Amino acid sequence: MAVSFSVDRHHVFDVTPETASPRVYHQIRRVVHALNCDSGDGAAHNVRFVVRFVDGDRDGPRVAQISDVSDDWSQR
Repeated sequence: MAVSFSVDRHHVFDVTPETASPRVYHQIRRVVHALNCDSGDGAAHNVRFVVRFVDGDRDGPRVAQISDVSDDWSQR
């Protein structure tokens, strides 16, 4: 599942999870808003990450895997 958002200093906004489930959408937005982010400057940065949930019994001890992390994804 891909999640896109923007961060400006410590402010996270425009969180947009790519899901059709209203419940999952709300839960992911709450989690991303709780992240401790720092853009490092006074400019807004677009961020996108993809989370792949796995079955711990079938796929090993991992609960989730994050890949395709990029900054300013809309510029690429």
